[in-house]
Amino acid sequence: MSQSSPTSSAQSPRRGCWTRLLIVVAIGFLLLVVGLIVWLFVSEGRGKAAWAAFKAEWEAKGEVFDWRASVPPELEEASNFATHPVVVQDQTGLNPALDLQQLPNVAGRGSRRDWTSGQTFSFRSLFRESARPEAEEEAIEIFDAFAAEREGLLAQLGEAARRPGCRFDFDYETDGFFGLHTTDVLTICREGSMILEGRGLSSLRSDRLDAAFEDWETIARLSRHMDQGPGLIHGLVSLVCSQNGLQILWEGLRTQQWEDSHLERAEALLTQFDFHGSAMRHFREERAGFIFILEECLIRRKQLPPVFRAPGSGFGGLEKMPKGWIYRNLVSYCGFMQRHLLAPRGELTDRIDYAGLRDAERELAGRRLIGGVLPNPHHLFVVMSMPSLEGSAGVILRGQAQIDLARLAVANERYRLRTGSHAENLSDLALDPLPLDPVTGGPYIYRFKDDGSPLIYSMGANREGDGGETAEDWRHGDWVWKYGDD
Repeated sequence: MSQSSPTSSAQSPRRGCWTRLLIVVAIGFLLLVVGLIVWLFVSEGRGKAAWAAFKAEWEAKGEVFDWRASVPPELEEASNFATHPVVVQDQTGLNPALDLQQLPNVAGRGSRRDWTSGQTFSFRSLFRESARPEAEEEAIEIFDAFAAEREGLLAQLGEAARRPGCRFDFDYETDGFFGLHTTDVLTICREGSMILEGRGLSSLRSDRLDAAFEDWETIARLSRHMDQGPGLIHGLVSLVCSQNGLQILWEGLRTQQWEDSHLERAEALLTQFDFHGSAMRHFREERAGFIFILEECLIRRKQLPPVFRAPGSGFGGLEKMPKGWIYRNLVSYCGFMQRHLLAPRGELTDRIDYAGLRDAERELAGRRLIGGVLPNPHHLFVVMSMPSLEGSAGVILRGQAQIDLARLAVANERYRLRTGSHAENLSDLALDPLPLDPVTGGPYIYRFKDDGSPLIYSMGANREGDGGETAEDWRHGDWVWKYGDD
C-alpha cells in the first residue's frame, strides 16, 4: 500500500491536465460551431439584403426579376405551331427520316461555302468525294429522289409552319428553363430546313419559281417559330434555319428570276424578323431560369428539376450551398447581365450593344478565382452558367444583319424591276425605317463593283471595314450580300 500511493499522486495531475485540455478543445469546438452558425446567419442576412437592394434599384427602372413573367401566354390550338400533329407526335421516327445522313453516300456536315461568301449551292458537295456524282445534274436527281420520299412529312411541316403563332409549353419546375423537351422539335426544324433548302434550289434551277418560293417561305416561318421558343437555344437554331433559307432567296436574286409578287411577299415576311430584339428576350429567359433555380430550389430548398439532378449537369451538391452565398451569386449573376447586356449604360435597353460586351470575357475570367488561386464562391453561377456573351451576341447580330441585307436586296431588285436599274443609294429604296447596321448603329454600306453589280454590307464584328471582303470566321471580314457568284 505504501508503495502505490506515490504513483497515484503522480497520475492525478496528468489526468487533470488532459481533462482541462479536453474541456478547452470542447469549448473551442463549441465556439467554432456557434461562430459558424452566427456567421451563416449574418452572411444570409447580408446576402438577402444585398439581393433585395439590387432588385429594388433595377425594378425602379422597370426591370422584372419574377421568373413567372417569362412564361409566354397561351394560344388557341388552331393557331399554335407547337400543337400541330407533326410537332407533338412521337419524334423518334421523324428525326431519322429527315436526317441528311440517310442520303446515300452523304458527306459529313462540315462547313460549306454558301451565299454569305457569294457561292451557289453545290449538290455534289453533299456527297463524299469518293462517291461523288460526276455531274451536278446527277447529284440533283439523287437528292430530289431523297426529298420526294419525304414529301408527306415536308408537307405537314409546311402546314405547321403556316400557323400564325408559337407557344411551347414548358414548366420551370419539371423542365428547367432550357425547354429541353423541345429538343426533338428543334432537330426536325433544322433538318427539315436543310431538305427544304435543297428542294427549293432544285426547283429554282428548273424554273419552278412558285415551288422554290414556297420552300423558302416555309423555312422562314419555321425560323420565326423557333425564335419564339423558350431560351437562347431556340434563337440560335432559328438563325441556322434562316441562313439555310436565305440561300434560296439569294440565288433567285442573283439570277434575277423572282417576280415582283414573290419579292413583295418576301419583303413582308423579312420585316417580321427581329433577331436583335428577340435575343434580349432569350437572355432574360435564361436569367429567369437561373433566378428560379437559385431562389426556388437552392434558397427555399425545393427539389431541383430532374434535368438538373442528372449526372454531369454541374448542379449536383449545390442544394447544400449556404444561402448567403446563393444570394451573393444572385447579385453577381444578375449584375453581370445588367452591366454587359441588359443595361450597359445603366438604363434598360432592348438592343445588343456589341461594343459593350468586349470587357465581359475579361471580367468573367477575373471572377473565376480569388487571388488567382481559389474558386470564388460568390461568382460560382456566373462562371458555371454564362455562355460566351460576346460570341453569342455576335452570331445573333450577324443573323440580324443577314436579314437586313436580304430586305435591302429584295427592295433593290423591286426597284430594278420598276426602273430598269439598281438604286444609286439605299435611301432611294424608300424603306421606312431603313435598316441600320446592328453592330455600328449606322447605315449599311452600298457601292458598285467594277463589273457594275451592287454590293451591300456591314462592317462586321471587327468594325474595321474590309471593303466588302468576307472571311470564314464571322469575327473577321465584312458581312456581305453579293449579287454575283464569286
